[in-house]
Amino acid sequence: TSRLTTRDGVDVRLTRGHDGAVYAMVCGRPDERSIIIDDLPLGDVHLLGYDTRLTRNGNEILLPVRPDDTPVWTLRIDR
Repeated sequence: TSRLTTRDGVDVRLTRGHDGAVYAMVCGRPDERSIIIDDLPLGDVHLLGYDTRLTRNGNEILLPVRPDDTPVWTLRIDR
């Protein structure tokens, strides 16, 4: 497991699943639908619970919705 942060200072923890994907667990609610996570691994990004691939421009990810008040939400990065 490794750690990153969003540009807003929210902790992000990375882990690799048995399926080969990288999972980024974001520990906090973003201020808006767009988030930037520097050094996020390359690959297609999905928000768990949603079927569509997210729009990604480098390290900026556009979420389909702003996550609710859950303490942690997860992105799946398919490499």
